[in-house]
Amino acid sequence: MTELTMADFRKVFPIAILLTIVQWVATSGGDLHAIVPTLAGFIAIFAAFFVVGLLFLFLQRQAPW
Repeated sequence: MTELTMADFRKVFPIAILLTIVQWVATSGGDLHAIVPTLAGFIAIFAAFFVVGLLFLFLQRQAPW
């Protein structure tokens, strides 16, 4: 089973944040009101990733069947 480590998340988070900022600037031209839905989606996606990561960490500690 693949083990998830904090090093993996440290690589993914900055890339995702950078892509979010680039997408915001490219689609809205830097309008501050347009970033709110983008940030809400960003937070929702990473909350889901966090829950899935916790599930993987929990399952890695369980005894195999």
